[in-house]
This record gives sequence, structure tokens and C-alpha cells, in this order.
Amino acid sequence: GYTMLARRLDRMQIPLIFLVHNIFPHEQRAADLFRARTALKHGDAFLLHRPMHLFAIDQRREICPHCPSIESARAFVGDIIDSSDAPSAVEKIMNADILSYLPGDLLVKIDRAAMANSLEGRSPFLDHKVMEFAASLPLEYKMKGLRPKYILKKVFAREIPPAFLNRKKRGFGVPVGRWFSGELKDFIREMLLDKTSLKREIFSKGYLENIIDEHQRERRDHTHRLWALLSFEMWHRLFIDKRPL
Repeated sequence: GYTMLARRLDRMQIPLIFLVHNIFPHEQRAADLFRARTALKHGDAFLLHRPMHLFAIDQRREICPHCPSIESARAFVGDIIDSSDAPSAVEKIMNADILSYLPGDLLVKIDRAAMANSLEGRSPFLDHKVMEFAASLPLEYKMKGLRPKYILKKVFAREIPPAFLNRKKRGFGVPVGRWFSGELKDFIREMLLDKTSLKREIFSKGYLENIIDEHQRERRDHTHRLWALLSFEMWHRLFIDKRPL
């Protein structure tokens, strides 16, 4: 996450990060580095917040010229960030994640997956006393250089084997991006570029064709954008158009 990079990024020069972004355009991390460095330089914590970077401002204007300004989306997280009294941009983002990304995304996924299998999920670290104590700790206890969860790992160092304690973080992701270039290659085109869908004139046909081509030719990684657009298309067909997929 961005909290791992914040301290070191503030010492890096923009040309270096921009070079990485140009050399590895397909890597999301390169874009994340550039945005994180820019946000920290200008003190704009909003740019660091992960749910808000699906489409950059110029991409938003290109895909949907008549859509409301990004300021309407910015206001949601911006209000949380502006109201935070945290001493650093990184901690403001932690607070924003706790109040938006956590209850609106992560916990929802866990609850749905667990309940679908007749399981009741528990999140012991979200006990309010644990959360309050963690929030009161200095940033250097939470993150040591580029090492996240520093104090937590120190506390459990004797109980948890190093192989587990220090292994790479594993999320719940599935290889959707690879599918969009492989077995779902034709499906994503048929869904997003369907004549009926394009007649709605919600999204720009040229932009849709461009990101599909870039992704399938491995020029840029548009996994999350394509997934969002596909989800919207399927929702619209089922609930607005009232037609089968």
C-alpha cells in the first residue's frame, strides 16, 4: 500500500519515478509511485486514496464527457480527509480507509464470501479498543521505513514463525486481467461494444475500444477499469434494460 512508500517517496525525484512509469506502463505500481510522490509533495492526501484513482481526471473526461466533475467524487473522501486531525498525509489516508474503504469494500467482500459458505466471519483487530490504541501510536511504530505493521510484527515475533510473519501479503484477487486478454477476450468486447449498449451514449466508443486494445496488447493494465465498466454494463442490462446477459 501507499503507507509503505510514503517516507521514501518523499525523498525521490519525480524524473526517476516518471522514468519507471514510462518503462513499465503495464505495471500499476509504477503509476502508483508517481501519484503517491506527487500527492506527498503537494500535501494532497486525496490523491493517495485508492478507491478514487480508477479513472484519472483526463480519462474520466474522455470516457464520459457529459458526466459530473470528479469534484463530486472527491467531495466524499475529501470531507473525511479534511475533517481528520491526523498529523501526516499517510495517517489521514489510514483514517479515510477505515471510514470508507474498509466498511464499503473489504468487510463487505469478507461477509458475503463467509455467509455464502455458512460461516460467520470475525475481525478481532477491529475491536474498538484495539483500533483506538493503534490509532494513538506514532506513525513510526506502524511503519518502519518500508516495513508495514512494524509494531504488530515485533509483538508476535516469538509466537509466529518468520516464514509466516515476513511473507508477502496475499489478497483475494483473481486473475481477471489475464482473463480479459485470454479466455474472456471476445466476451469483454462483445459486452462493452454491443450496439445496444453504445446507443445509450453513456461512454465513449473510442475510449472503450482504446483501453480494450491497450490491455489485450499488454501496453497498459486496465484490469480495474474494464472490470468496473463490465460490472456497470451487466447491471444496466439486468435491472434497467430488463434483458438477459
